Amino acid sequence: SRQGFPSGHGELKLKGRNTQRSMKEPGTMKAAVVQRLGEFEEVIDVVEDFPRPKLNKDTEILVRVRACSLSPGDFRRVRGDVDGVWNPKTPFVPGMDISGVVEEAGPRATLKVGDSIMASDGTFLGGLAEYAVVDSSVAQIVPASLSFTEASTLANSALRAKICVEKSNLRGGERVLVIGASGGLGTFLVQLLRDAQVSYIAVVSSQEKLLESLGVDRVINYQREKQPWFLMEEFEANPFDVVFDCVGGPDAWNDAKHSPALKKRAQGGLFFMVSVSDPVMQIHGMMGFMGFMAVLLSTVLKAKFERNAPYYKQLLVDGKPTSAQLTELAKLIEEKRLRVVLDPACPFAFTREGVAQAFRLQESRHAHGKIAVDISCD
Repeated sequence: SRQGFPSGHGELKLKGRNTQRSMKEPGTMKAAVVQRLGEFEEVIDVVEDFPRPKLNKDTEILVRVRACSLSPGDFRRVRGDVDGVWNPKTPFVPGMDISGVVEEAGPRATLKVGDSIMASDGTFLGGLAEYAVVDSSVAQIVPASLSFTEASTLANSALRAKICVEKSNLRGGERVLVIGASGGLGTFLVQLLRDAQVSYIAVVSSQEKLLESLGVDRVINYQREKQPWFLMEEFEANPFDVVFDCVGGPDAWNDAKHSPALKKRAQGGLFFMVSVSDPVMQIHGMMGFMGFMAVLLSTVLKAKFERNAPYYKQLLVDGKPTSAQLTELAKLIEEKRLRVVLDPACPFAFTREGVAQAFRLQESRHAHGKIAVDISCD
């Protein structure tokens, strides 16, 4: 495993003592434990003696975790950025998306001991640990062609990307633009758009070779281009049908709705906000939550009355995937219509340093694909 960032990601200096221990007590496990909310280097320890979870329902399974992937919700929860929505009792084990092997199964579970599975519960699975308990309804068999590291990435980002494509009502032949296409969700999205038979895919990203390898027609490298996409004459002459924003913030929508580079509502143009509207989201207390929802809903409502603007959609998907949805993703993988892109630094080591580095890279928003931690403790 590689613990450091690839070139361009920088180095991470860790603070505090390392609390790893060499021996485990019976009934305990190795786990990344958040002692209090705050900065990753200061609040996450990897310990050897955290209590092992137990089955509480007949449909649950105990998973020997082999890999855990991270998503933006993970770092926001650990830092306490969204304690107005999620305010977990500490200490807790973060990590929503896992892969591993079933070690124990309830009498009504749909999976059996020995099955290699991938799962996500959309909340606090406790995935950064040797063992995790999850309901079998949100788990599915790992496609044979995937490693455990790759499989841990599917149940969250790939599913969200699939939902975006479905909700955009594509018929084939559209011209689309993806803003922020080189992250975990974006790399899945561009592949699924190609699979949906769109005719032209442009992306805003600096990762030209990566995205061209995924079937993108035009990479708008913001580090080199003299103008942003919404001012480019080539797109004004032949505008997009749909723009997907995987970055967030109000600027992209404000730019898009006034630009001739995206078709207006009368021509069926659509702006799809894939990310949560604020990339540096802070939700503290009930008032903070109400303020966040007010801004989000007001944008959606205002857009309905802007007749000269494109249509506007906001992806609001949180919660648990279904086994059927995971089966559909597995089929796409098996048919080679979708592949997993991991950041070059992956997998990160299951150490205090490795876990903190994985969180820091996720927070940076500069990952090139998904981020995952190798939980193999054999």
